[in-house]
Amino acid sequence: SPKQIYPAISAMTWFLTNQRPVGDIPYLSETCWGYAFKHAKKGTVNLAVWDWSGVPSKHRLKLGRREVRVADHMGNERTVKCAGDGSAEFELTDMPTYVFDVDPAIWESPDGERGQLAKAFAEKLAAERRAKGVELGTTRPCLAPDGGAGVEVTVVDVSEKPNAGTVEVAFKGRPETKRTAKYALGPKESKAFVIPLGAVETDPLRYETLEVRATMDDGRKAEGEEKLNFFVIPKAKGFTIDGDFAKWEKIPSVKLDPKRHCTYNADLMKGERDQHGSCAFAWDEKGLLFYFDIRDDIYNQPKKGKMVWAADAVQIALCRTFRYEKTGNTLIDFLAEAHTLYTFGQTPEPFAYRHISYDREAPQTRQTIFHPTGPVDLNDGKSGYEMKGRATKLADGTWREQYEIRIPWHAVNKADPKTGDCLSFGLCLNDFDNEGYGTYTCLGAYHLFFTEQFGALILGE
Repeated sequence: SPKQIYPAISAMTWFLTNQRPVGDIPYLSETCWGYAFKHAKKGTVNLAVWDWSGVPSKHRLKLGRREVRVADHMGNERTVKCAGDGSAEFELTDMPTYVFDVDPAIWESPDGERGQLAKAFAEKLAAERRAKGVELGTTRPCLAPDGGAGVEVTVVDVSEKPNAGTVEVAFKGRPETKRTAKYALGPKESKAFVIPLGAVETDPLRYETLEVRATMDDGRKAEGEEKLNFFVIPKAKGFTIDGDFAKWEKIPSVKLDPKRHCTYNADLMKGERDQHGSCAFAWDEKGLLFYFDIRDDIYNQPKKGKMVWAADAVQIALCRTFRYEKTGNTLIDFLAEAHTLYTFGQTPEPFAYRHISYDREAPQTRQTIFHPTGPVDLNDGKSGYEMKGRATKLADGTWREQYEIRIPWHAVNKADPKTGDCLSFGLCLNDFDNEGYGTYTCLGAYHLFFTEQFGALILGE
């Protein structure tokens, strides 16, 4: 319940009203922080300190008093006696501890002990960082110069001197996949280096742990790892969504099988006879193209409207960028990330429903560039959304379900797609063999709702 936070906010407001910050307290440890405040009328100096690591830690603070009044984040007060040198020990947690009326000479003055310790702490951290020599920035999937999958590794000089060495990547547990590249940096320079993966085999619908290392010529190194996937999709020429699925034979496909790609209720999956198949992706100037060729023991799609997902259907989630870093500005983030989620079903006519849009607040009746949730206009020649599908009962009693889909670029707020762009996606092939909610299974990849768990989709040549 959000009501539990009310006393904490009330206590903070009560303790800090009419006060201004006179400086931060960054030097207790790398996970502790705090601020010193001065009361505008009383002139007293008060502290608020905490340890954001989640693990309680003990710290001794020099307060310049015989005793001090202390309060926890809920407003409970107590008196703490100080040692002979005017200090007291506190156990800090991720909730703030308030300490009242401490010595201004120590805590307010820039030349006092707080200022001196803060400066010394900052210099210590800077020296430790310089000593490392090199750091790793972001590691992302990308299109390599050879047109295949690559890794873009950002290397940062922290030595403040010319810096050169080798950057290498390898999939964890697979030393034969190691790939390297030389790097060279100027003082304080940050630069991205692309390492082609070449013939390394990866499953584009699953994350693999990539180990990354930058080694300076003098032996100093920085190491890290990242969970990534690598899915380069080709640019299609002259594709039309017309139900002629033979054209997809020219596009590389990815096999979907229960052993690797069951994303929901794996214990209910009865193996390949229950559901298996393949998917193929491509792109053109109009949008993203998808083809799903599924074998299913029972075809079940009686739903319509919003609940079309609760039967045999395809769900596709997309974002404009891969692992978008939010700014905190809600509108900018909605437009830049452009998270959207669709379900496509054959009911028996092609039907699509948009469950999530990059402007989730847009009223259905407002005519704007935004795309509210609701049914999608398919095959109307205007919206850009197209789908052709077929469900065919085979001689052995099983079904073949085929979906051919185009999602236009405006669905993810993208007007200028180009080779090398990296989007993100998730997908599920829902398989309902009966009407029981929660008794369905899914073949698919990544998440539909948590965009930080989406996979990468790289636009190839």
